[in-house]
Amino acid sequence: MISRQRMIGLILTGCVCAGIAVSGTLLGGNGMIPVYDGDGNEIAELFLEDGELQYQCEEKYQAYIDLVRNEVLDVVMEQEGKTREEAAAQIISKGYNIRTGLSEKAVDGLRDAYENNPDAALGNTAAAVSDTRGLLIACYSSSAEGNSYNYVTVPAYAGSAIKPLSVYAPALESRTITWSSLYRDSPYALVENDEGQMVEWPVNTEPYTDQMITVEDAVAQSNNAVAVKVLRDSGVERACYFLEDAFGIQTGSEIETIEEKGEDRVLSNIALGYLEGGVTVEQMTGAYQVFANGGIYYETHTVTEILDGDNVYYAAPEDGERVISAQTAYIMNRLMSRVVREGTGTSAQIDGVDVCGKTGTSEYGDHWFAGITPEYVCVVWYEEGTAGGSTDSSVRVFRDAVEALEHFEDQEYPQTPGVEEVTYCRASGMISGSHCQDIGTGYYSRDNTPGVCTECR
Repeated sequence: MISRQRMIGLILTGCVCAGIAVSGTLLGGNGMIPVYDGDGNEIAELFLEDGELQYQCEEKYQAYIDLVRNEVLDVVMEQEGKTREEAAAQIISKGYNIRTGLSEKAVDGLRDAYENNPDAALGNTAAAVSDTRGLLIACYSSSAEGNSYNYVTVPAYAGSAIKPLSVYAPALESRTITWSSLYRDSPYALVENDEGQMVEWPVNTEPYTDQMITVEDAVAQSNNAVAVKVLRDSGVERACYFLEDAFGIQTGSEIETIEEKGEDRVLSNIALGYLEGGVTVEQMTGAYQVFANGGIYYETHTVTEILDGDNVYYAAPEDGERVISAQTAYIMNRLMSRVVREGTGTSAQIDGVDVCGKTGTSEYGDHWFAGITPEYVCVVWYEEGTAGGSTDSSVRVFRDAVEALEHFEDQEYPQTPGVEEVTYCRASGMISGSHCQDIGTGYYSRDNTPGVCTECR
C-alpha cells in the first residue's frame, strides 16, 4: 500500500487555493468578472494576473470559488479547444457573468458546524454539500498547518466510507448478495506483521465472534471481514472498473496490481478504503448522490450558467447517467439508514429527517462521514490532529451542517416498485417461514429474493 505522504504528494498539484480573501465589499473595477450565488448575489470576482485566472472573495467562500474558477476554465478550454492561459484571457476579454449554486445558508451552516465541534477542526478539514443532482451548494476547507490547499479536492484514504460504493452496491447489482446474506464473522486470512508474527486479517473494531451475521448487520457495524469476503465473492476487478466508470475514482494502480499479482493483493485497497490514488471529498459527494436519487450519477459542479451579455454561453447539463439500478440504490439507502439508526453513525440523526450514511476511518488519521437526506448530500472529512479526535466528530459536523438547511416535510427518497419489504429469518438469511423465531425486516429486489426458510422447525 502506498504511503499517505507519497499519495498526497503525488496529487496535490493543482489543489492550491490561489485566491485573495477580502472582508466585506469586493474591490470591483475593470477586468473583474462577477460571480453570483444561487440567489443572484455577487460573492466573488475573477481577474487576470500574470496570465493566470485568479479570484477575490470573502474567506468563507474560498474553497467554493476555487472550484468555480477551475470549472469555468475547463468549460472554455473544452468548448473552444484553448489552452488554460488562452481560456483565462477569453473569460476576461468577453466579460462573462458566472452563475453558481452556492447557498449562503449552507456555507454558514458548515462553518458553524465546525465551530460547534472543535475536535474536527484540530487537523486539516474539508466538507461539501450538494443537492441530489450534483450541484454543489457549499464547500469548506481549512488547514491546521496554515497551508493554502483546497482539501475538498485533495485525495485521502476513505476507510469504510468506501464500502457502499466499492463492495455492497456492486454485489447487490450483480445479485451476489441480498439484504440478509450470511457471512461468518471471522478473519479472511492470517498475515505476517512487521514483527514476523502471523496475525488475523483484517482487523475489526470489535473482536471476532465466529458467528454468521447478515449483510445488514455487517454494514451497520462496519465489519471489515465481511466486506472483504463480499468483495471477493462479487469480484475485485469488477469493483475497480465500477468505481472508475461510474464515479471517475481512479483505480488504475489496483487493476495493474491485479493483472500482475492477483486480486487478493488489493482487497484492502478496495474493500477497506486504501485506494492508492485516494479519493476526494468532491468525488465522495458525487458518488453518494446515487443512493439519494435512485441510482443516477450527475457530475459534481458549481457553475449553473455562464452568460455572455444576454446570451447563455454555457448551461450545466441537466441529464445524468444511470450507474446502478433503482432497486440497488434503494436497498443500499435502507442499509445505510440502519447505520444511522443503530450503527456507527447514530450521532447523524436529525428529527423528522430520513438520514442515511456511512462512517469511515483510516490508520492514517482520516475521519469521514458521507451522508444523505432526500434533498442533500453532505460529506465531511478531517485529518486527525495532534490532540486526537474521533469519527463521531465528523458525524456531528454532518448533523449540525445539514440540520441548518431548509427541509421540506413531504420529501422522500425515490420509491421503486421493484423492491419489497419482507420479514426474514436471521438464522438462515432466508424469507421467514411459519416456524422462524428470530426474524428481521429487510428489503429485496423482486428478482433477487431468497426462498422461504425450511431450516427452522
